[in-house]
Amino acid sequence: MVALLCLLHAAPLFAQSRIYTWTDEYGVTHFSDSVVSPEVMDKAKSLTPSAKSSGRSSKNEDIPLMIFPDRPAQRFVRAELEGGQTVRDVLMLVDTGAQISLVDESLAKELDLAHVQDALLQGVTGASQGWIGRLSSLRLGSEEIRDLHVMVGPRPGMVLLGMDVLERLKLSVGARSLQRQE
Repeated sequence: MVALLCLLHAAPLFAQSRIYTWTDEYGVTHFSDSVVSPEVMDKAKSLTPSAKSSGRSSKNEDIPLMIFPDRPAQRFVRAELEGGQTVRDVLMLVDTGAQISLVDESLAKELDLAHVQDALLQGVTGASQGWIGRLSSLRLGSEEIRDLHVMVGPRPGMVLLGMDVLERLKLSVGARSLQRQE
């Protein structure tokens, strides 16, 4: 009971705290509970995406997670998808709530994905008809997964990296792997 009263008494202090974010000249996003100096903010805002990362990774190098200002709660990674004879570099939304990775119909057609079977997609936005396709490979930096089954859905622009891939990789998120895109 005493602990609960102490927690209730301290709650307004936590509610008043703010977290500030800024990105340095290396593309690293920092989090702070104090205001960042204007010089640092100006330097971070002047960066261009090309100055931050090539989007490629060598062995044992971090795979950058990208954050876009218009979608601050979402994290993206660059991936290389191969299906049939076609290879495409894409941005994939990291979705820990998705059991299986997903691509949209136009990307599946462009990659000439093999149609494995029809499937019903059930997600946050409801249910829709889709199908399961097979990627020859999915590459994240130096990591590669071969013969990967993915869901193919009707929603344009939807490309998700799901738990089927995330569970196969050793992942760690550090300050150097986060990048804010302007």
